[in-house]
Amino acid sequence: MYSLQHPQNDERFLDSESKVEEVVKLLESLRVPKEEEEEGHETVEKDPKPTIVTEEDFIITERKNSIIEITEPKDNVPREKLKPRTFNRLDRSRDRFPFMRQVEMDLDQRSKARLERERVAQNFRKLGNAEYRKGNYETAMHMYTEAIENIRDSHILYINRALCFIK
Repeated sequence: MYSLQHPQNDERFLDSESKVEEVVKLLESLRVPKEEEEEGHETVEKDPKPTIVTEEDFIITERKNSIIEITEPKDNVPREKLKPRTFNRLDRSRDRFPFMRQVEMDLDQRSKARLERERVAQNFRKLGNAEYRKGNYETAMHMYTEAIENIRDSHILYINRALCFIK
């Protein structure tokens, strides 16, 4: 309740350091060396933070006194002895779309096969129900078992078969 009466107390987070900004700077610092290698010239950093914090513009865009140094891990193994890559990044991106089409086709085929199995299981269930009504419990149990072999996640078939065992 005290913070509702004095909103300036809730603005303490504006002065604290932000992990998000640290990650953004890290990503930018990783990207900048690559761009400098390609272009071969230096870029001038601009200070995106406004000098005055107002009610409309209060988002922190840069952390004060934050210098992030990225160093490569120091290994004792020379680069020649490292295991060479077995794939090429360009090959992986090129193969993505045919792979997704193949997965999509497999999905369509699996769904069609599942619908066909469900149709067959429903027919066996109907035959089992008819035999159950006639009093042929052994035949009904066999029909329900055949239906369960096609569709294993139908609780109705298990219940009907259990009723045949009881009778």
